[in-house]
Amino acid sequence: MRRKNIMSCNILIGAYVQVGDLVNAQKVFDEMPEKNVATWNAMVSGLTQFEFNEEGLGLFSQMNELGFLPDEFTLGSVLRGCAGLRTVVAGRQIHAYVMKTGFEFNLVVGSSLAHMYMKSGSLEEGERVIKAMPIHNVIAWNTLIAGRAQNGFSEVVLDQYNLMKMAGFKPDKITFVSVISSCSELATLGQGQQIHAEAIKAGASSVVPVISSLIKESVLAGLLDTCSISRDLLFLTWKNGEDAEDYIKQVPGMPMRFSYEDLHIATEDSKERLDG
Repeated sequence: MRRKNIMSCNILIGAYVQVGDLVNAQKVFDEMPEKNVATWNAMVSGLTQFEFNEEGLGLFSQMNELGFLPDEFTLGSVLRGCAGLRTVVAGRQIHAYVMKTGFEFNLVVGSSLAHMYMKSGSLEEGERVIKAMPIHNVIAWNTLIAGRAQNGFSEVVLDQYNLMKMAGFKPDKITFVSVISSCSELATLGQGQQIHAEAIKAGASSVVPVISSLIKESVLAGLLDTCSISRDLLFLTWKNGEDAEDYIKQVPGMPMRFSYEDLHIATEDSKERLDG
């Protein structure tokens, strides 16, 4: 198979994965007489993206057996699979391979490795990976902050958030989701309102997961009836073609009385805002 044909098939696999059609992606993959690293990456990434993590790890093993050398994208995907399975044993095996091949200082691999440890409950090991990285970026900071938030260290999350800003990094929507969620756990409304203002300034306040975290904070603080962001959440889900009613059920702590009362009003508001 000529190189351009391999590339065409890789693009086709990526297109199928993008729309969630893993059956046809796998069919194209299986029928290719020749593959390159990008081919394996597309399929491993697709499997772990849709949480077929065991299949993704199996394909990674097959890739190694056939002599293909994983790159940073392969390792990032397979570590995501380990995180999804919450299996530290497999993750440590990948970590050993990372050390052997010199990828431990790669930002993508290092952040994925730390995320795997933290998602599996090994917070200290994840922190050691982050601290050993010679260079940090927003992804590394987000991994550290999210890991601490997921493991219940809410006060430390706020400290880490401030350190991130002091180091000159700008928080993004992923940062705000973790930090605002930690504020809700601590019931520190004032701190949450301040971070909400920073999210608005950063242009992240209209992102649905951020709004969800803000609603959770307001619920826990007992201020839901004075909170207007709930209608913004319904507006965003309605605008994006999502089922607002189904989504609002997933918001932690959202009383159903409030949800259904506001659903009709929010939908009408949404129509006016879109028409305007």
